[in-house]
Amino acid sequence: MAPKLLRLLHQGEFLSSFLDKGRMRPLLEQLSVQVVVNAQVGLRGAARYAANLW
Repeated sequence: MAPKLLRLLHQGEFLSSFLDKGRMRPLLEQLSVQVVVNAQVGLRGAARYAANLW
């Protein structure tokens, strides 16, 4: 989840919009929503994946 949306999380707008999906709501309620604030998370994930290839 983009850190730019962090403000919406605090206001509750994101969660209510996220869950407002009709019959999919029970499934979405079981998901964990997390905010990644490390700008290098993609690079770190790619490096870890590459390291595990060998």
